[in-house]
Amino acid sequence: MKVQSVLRWLTLCAAVAAFPFAHDAVAQAKKQVKISHATAADLGNDNHMVAWIIANYINTYSDTLEARIYPANGLGEERAVVEGMQLGAGATMHIGGTAIHNNFNKRMGVLDLPFLWRDYEHAHHVLDGKVGETLAAEHEKLGLKVLGWQDSWGYRKVITTKKEVKKPED
Repeated sequence: MKVQSVLRWLTLCAAVAAFPFAHDAVAQAKKQVKISHATAADLGNDNHMVAWIIANYINTYSDTLEARIYPANGLGEERAVVEGMQLGAGATMHIGGTAIHNNFNKRMGVLDLPFLWRDYEHAHHVLDGKVGETLAAEHEKLGLKVLGWQDSWGYRKVITTKKEVKKPED
């Protein structure tokens, strides 16, 4: 066997032998979960706290996933982030208010109406019931999955500079 032929054969053997190791390394790599929100990286902030809890849960208990938080629009403005998620690019998860989601599902806007909720229990009952299921199903048709509803946004109060608003007539 010529030296050149032996070198090609050894190179081919090395490439074939290395492939399973490279493949195992790729299989061992953790899939990245990119969690995006528009607010500051402050645990006193509800969006960041939710992101932190989810990321820590994933990073503690998953052998195949690794989560990283991108606060303060680190992956782009909210609408662009959600559009990217629909295309399968950028963020894996968006945490934020429903206002941005009105751009994708107009019916989501009902959640932002003032005076709609009597209290947190009322909001939980509605969002954990048929209405929440319907809105989540509509979002799923858009390529987005609702994992849960946050309730820290205060259930939309109306604020003016001249007059206190206490009832719809105001």
